[in-house]
Amino acid sequence: MKEKFIEVVKVSPQEKPEIVKIENTLTGLQTAVSVEAPYVGLIEIIQPDYEEDWKICLLCNEEGKILNLPLNRRVGNDIICGTFYITSQDKYGNLASLNEAQKQKYLNRFAEPEFIDPTELDKIPLIEFFSC
Repeated sequence: MKEKFIEVVKVSPQEKPEIVKIENTLTGLQTAVSVEAPYVGLIEIIQPDYEEDWKICLLCNEEGKILNLPLNRRVGNDIICGTFYITSQDKYGNLASLNEAQKQKYLNRFAEPEFIDPTELDKIPLIEFFSC
């Protein structure tokens, strides 16, 4: 059964991560990722391919770079802009609360805020979409 509220690790730009509860609805998730945005926007759920735990998801604002949200942390070969959240997922693919070990792992992983030079965004390859 889908959890109404989920306990996740919140990672804000230039801050230490913290454990928070967010509403597990489309509106709740959109509001959570739109902290620095001029409007409540789109969510993006990423499953980092470098993580050994397939249940881990990164929830962020899909338009973070377009909206010039604050540079936050390097994740894999990307830079996440704006506040993001580390969540788990259940066997049905619904977002779910992190367990205690996961919370500690991601509190440690993102413990130190990063200085990211804005010119680093220019070095990230863009995905090109072609219409048929």
